[in-house]
Amino acid sequence: MNLCSELVSVLYEDRSRKTRQATANLEEISKTSAVLCLEERVQRATAISFRCRHHDLYGIVESCVAHPQLGFFVTVTLDKSSQWSEKWFTPEHLLSLWKSAEQEADTVRGDAA
Repeated sequence: MNLCSELVSVLYEDRSRKTRQATANLEEISKTSAVLCLEERVQRATAISFRCRHHDLYGIVESCVAHPQLGFFVTVTLDKSSQWSEKWFTPEHLLSLWKSAEQEADTVRGDAA
C-alpha cells in the first residue's frame, strides 16, 4: 500500500444511471486497489474509472465512508486488466509503507531506480 496525494478525474454512474464526472484526491494506491476522496457519495458496487495523468484505471466501488470535514472516502478494487504500476505512473506525493512483490522482484533483478 502507498499513501499518496494526487488530483484525479473520476467518472461513474449515479443511481439514476446518469454519468457523473468529479475531481477527487487519490489518497492510497496499490496494484489492486485505490482510495479516492470525493465530495459526493458513490454507491457500493458502482463501476468507476479515474484518470491519473495519461492513464485510466477501472474498478468497482467496495465501500464509501463519510468523513464530516473531508468528504467521502471511496475504496475501489481495480479490475484485473487495469492494475496500477509505479512503472507507468507515480503520484506526485507518494509514501510507500512497504514494498510490493513487484518492487521486490525489480530490486532482485536490478531494475529499481
